[in-house]
Amino acid sequence: MKVKTIVIATLGLLVMICVITLISTSNITPQKISAATLPDNNPVLSTTIAVTSTPKLAEGAEIELPYGKKLGMSLKYSSSAVPAIAEAEVIQVIYHYTGGQDWALANGTKFLGKTPVSAKANFGLATLGGFTPNGRAWVGPQGFAIHNCDSMGKCVDTGKTLAHIENRPIWLVDYSGLTHVQPMPMCPPGQTCNQPASTTNHVVYVVDPETRSVLLVRFYHD
Repeated sequence: MKVKTIVIATLGLLVMICVITLISTSNITPQKISAATLPDNNPVLSTTIAVTSTPKLAEGAEIELPYGKKLGMSLKYSSSAVPAIAEAEVIQVIYHYTGGQDWALANGTKFLGKTPVSAKANFGLATLGGFTPNGRAWVGPQGFAIHNCDSMGKCVDTGKTLAHIENRPIWLVDYSGLTHVQPMPMCPPGQTCNQPASTTNHVVYVVDPETRSVLLVRFYHD
């Protein structure tokens, strides 16, 4: 009888220990992972962007572009045109497009260790070029291949083509401080070109916010 009593008491004690262990384990708070321990997949996000954006204007007003006439670009303000991405994301798009060049961040980094780089971003309804007087032909950049890009700059060709850019919501980003030597332009058929190469100090990126892609790059000198 005593043996049975001891066995039962021992079993009871073991059961109590197991119950206490389970209760104490269930009350353990999961350890929170500090943000500092997480991998930084997009270093551009933590960068301060020194970009001057478009001021609010009257509906349909022309946004002044210092390079507008030189490059055949125009931009109109429209309250109904809302950019799919903000200025900081536009800079990311260009940063990835350039292969991760530091100057593309427009944070004062010196280009080739010489000139500080800054950028001015304008958003609106862009037109690059225009129709001939008879309205039959478009004069300006044409045939833009459409690529869909993600936040890390990985792009996929959609197989679609944009005939030309006319009143399309676009970000125009003008980088200053970039010295670039342009090659001599191609000659029209039957003509001889002896124009020397020109040196430019501005680069304009035409960014499509809908696809997060760079559609065109142009150079000019102020």
